[in-house]
Amino acid sequence: MGLMKYLIDDYRRWVSGEAYRELGVREGAPGGKVRKLRPEVGDIFALYTGTLPLYVMVVEEDEEFPTAVVVTPQYEFAGKEDVIFKFDNPESSRWAAVKSLVFSIYRPFISASFYLGRPSEEEVGIVLKGLKGEEVPAGRTGIDTEYAREFREIEKERVKPFLLATVSTFTEEVSSIALPEPFLLTIEEAGKVPMAAAAKERVVDTPFGYVVEEGNNVTLVFKEEIAGKVGVIKVPTDRGDLPIYYGELRPIEFVNLPERVRKAMKNLKVEVEGEV
Repeated sequence: MGLMKYLIDDYRRWVSGEAYRELGVREGAPGGKVRKLRPEVGDIFALYTGTLPLYVMVVEEDEEFPTAVVVTPQYEFAGKEDVIFKFDNPESSRWAAVKSLVFSIYRPFISASFYLGRPSEEEVGIVLKGLKGEEVPAGRTGIDTEYAREFREIEKERVKPFLLATVSTFTEEVSSIALPEPFLLTIEEAGKVPMAAAAKERVVDTPFGYVVEEGNNVTLVFKEEIAGKVGVIKVPTDRGDLPIYYGELRPIEFVNLPERVRKAMKNLKVEVEGEV
């Protein structure tokens, strides 16, 4: 077996969760505090998928729907139109931006994710040039191999849940949020364990406000003393507390939720971090 064949097969095993199962471990929820309320161009985030994180770089700012490109420390899978850039990180010092995987994403999905940092302004500039089809320095693009194409297909599938959730959110009122599928699956697992008695109630009075279950939706209404402030909303799961929102604490409706997810969300936690 050639090296590239081994690398792509190994990557697929981690993405599918097979490698985690073989090791008897599970990818934990990104419960750290390294978050960023307003992502800027060049910022790199690790989006929660339930297995291997999906890495993205913000390439265009927007208050509600910034634009991001998929990036990866597996730069050896870069195709001829992808851009290789330098980014000092424990994963790798060389990364690649996948030109064909640029998409809009609802800002709280990024803000609640783990913030890795950002390359130098020079490196960010190289990425932006490459994405526009402009010339980049020699050695900063890859080669179109079958493995590069296979990698793009894998990442394309991993982007879909975030894209679909963003589209659903965009078509509802701004205060309505459709959670990405990996979030729903992890929360649903938590819903299989016995819930607190309050989880059976349609309206739950919590320390931060009210959780209201109506149909397939759950609405959060915050108490006056924290309404309008910046905070993190988390759902307790067996992988740790899963951040599902980071931003202004205003009335929020999470839509189209399975029953177990609705029940689990009755145990939401809210951490207030300050003013908007």
